Amino acid sequence: MTEPIELPPAPERAPSYGAIVIPSYGMSKWETGSEYRLSFFSGVVTRAAYELWKKGVAPRIIIEGAKIFPGDPNNDGDLMKQFLVKLAENDGLEFPEDSIVQRRDNKNTYTQIADAKSAVQELGITQKVLTVYCDLHELRVPALIRKYGINSDTRVAEEVLSEKYPAFAEVWNLIKSDPSYKRTKAMEFVLFMLLKIDPYDTFARFISSKRFKSKGADVPDVRHRRTVRSY
Repeated sequence: MTEPIELPPAPERAPSYGAIVIPSYGMSKWETGSEYRLSFFSGVVTRAAYELWKKGVAPRIIIEGAKIFPGDPNNDGDLMKQFLVKLAENDGLEFPEDSIVQRRDNKNTYTQIADAKSAVQELGITQKVLTVYCDLHELRVPALIRKYGINSDTRVAEEVLSEKYPAFAEVWNLIKSDPSYKRTKAMEFVLFMLLKIDPYDTFARFISSKRFKSKGADVPDVRHRRTVRSY
């Protein structure tokens, strides 16, 4: 009887990216008198980044936190970090101390992506990064990454979660067909086009800030299958 051949252990797979970058999307106040909570979009992008981190795609997650809306009680990156830690605990995992990099003092999508470039440089990351963002910004985020010269691939958070969770894919299909969401995407197209004629994004930033400060943002209320204002 021949002795079984003992094979050497398979080599560990190196991470594909130096980091996962996630922009934030403000806080939501779902109903009058209710507490502020992490918005749908911030939750989705955080969950997608966690799933990719868990697969070993990158060793760290860079949170581009911000106070986007005037009523936001605190930097939404604080809640995004708490959510990441909770997701890991639920899976019996733990984030190493340097695996979550939290950035602050951003005000909109433009400053978030610009700060992401600074964060990557400050951390000494020479490898390509992966920016995970919501479909809400499917045009602007890739355009800003190119414009600011960031060495990054991109993934849409809703697509990441739809591939893993069929139940989420069903909800996402409902949200995409919501008239309010379609109006928001129309504004996304306008702001994207402005990037082509505005070298410093001054006009686009002005329109974006005025619109959201006066009206808030349309966000999905998944529990009731409808879209509501963030505040």
